[in-house]
Amino acid sequence: MEVKTKHPELTPLIEGQWAQMRDTVAGNAKVKGAGKTYLPMPSGFAGSVDGGTAAYDAYKHRALFPDILDVTVATIIGAIHAKEFKIEMPVKLSGVILENADGKNTPLEVFHKRITRQLCEVGRVGVITDVNADGDAYLAVYSAESIINWDNGFYVLDETRQERNGFEWKKIERYRVLEIVNGVYNVAIYDGEGSKIADEGVENVNARGGAPI
Repeated sequence: MEVKTKHPELTPLIEGQWAQMRDTVAGNAKVKGAGKTYLPMPSGFAGSVDGGTAAYDAYKHRALFPDILDVTVATIIGAIHAKEFKIEMPVKLSGVILENADGKNTPLEVFHKRITRQLCEVGRVGVITDVNADGDAYLAVYSAESIINWDNGFYVLDETRQERNGFEWKKIERYRVLEIVNGVYNVAIYDGEGSKIADEGVENVNARGGAPI
């Protein structure tokens, strides 16, 4: 099976609902930019000389989509985080995580709001704990769409992205496989062909002192 194989529960219907939520939260420009996906062409336009293109463009220009969902989500997030959360953790860990939750100098409070936003928009989000080369822990958020396969002690995360080479950008397929093997946490990185990337794949991830996680 290919590394990009999706879990049976990740159906086109579910993915379509997520996409619709992302687009509608983005607002009027995004929705109208999707054209016929959300605004079908009226059957009467098809008889025009240009196939209804001009009439449809004018029709879409006049159409209005209220930008209220993003405001609603922001209001819900504000209500949820109106009262400060009490977070307890070991002192040695709190000194790092509270001020730099993701290794990119993002405070835990801001990181927490990002999680809440994802839950408000699509109801699903992934958060993993990882360690850097020095053995320091940090948190990483994965969107619902990027978690493509899972089981007990097993996850596949789609990390496909655009990478720049000079003035050009190229789509690079990349997949992170997280797995518990014999009680030990393992991480492996694969390319779009399903081959393990040796120089990026990390197995037997270790904490400080070389102890396995």
